[in-house]
Amino acid sequence: MLHMIIGVTGPIGSGKDEVCQVLKKRGFHIIDADKIGHQILGKGINRKKLGDEVFADKKKLRALNRIIHPKIKQEISKKIKTLSLAAINAALLKEIGLIKLCDEVWVVMAPRRERIRRLLGRYDRKKINAIMKNQMGERGYLQIADKTIWNKGNLDELRSRIKV
Repeated sequence: MLHMIIGVTGPIGSGKDEVCQVLKKRGFHIIDADKIGHQILGKGINRKKLGDEVFADKKKLRALNRIIHPKIKQEISKKIKTLSLAAINAALLKEIGLIKLCDEVWVVMAPRRERIRRLLGRYDRKKINAIMKNQMGERGYLQIADKTIWNKGNLDELRSRIKV
């Protein structure tokens, strides 16, 4: 039986979700670190307000991450033990400590201007810049990549670049 755990990472707006959708169609179970983080926080938390606050203050963000990242890692570790084909969708794959759980790390990259364009429907420019400022730079992502998927064109072009 084939066993493969792929860590799909990259900066916000790069196309990680689209890559994971392709992997899902190819039989991979998708584990979304953000969704797990939301479940850990619970329903009583106003995530928008929390996000606005922590992305504006690095100390608060680090404090939140120290609490939540170990719990996310623990939950993902439990989930992958039962799966033979899985993709972990996590912008903060390295920061959470998930790389060691992966057979391969795929980094999805897109030009900053394109990522901002994609995100403007969901967030305002101030929030986008705050999130981007708190993520690794391009060099950091590329250093952890076993495979880099450049997402500069349309969805068909992206899908054609995804080879398992």
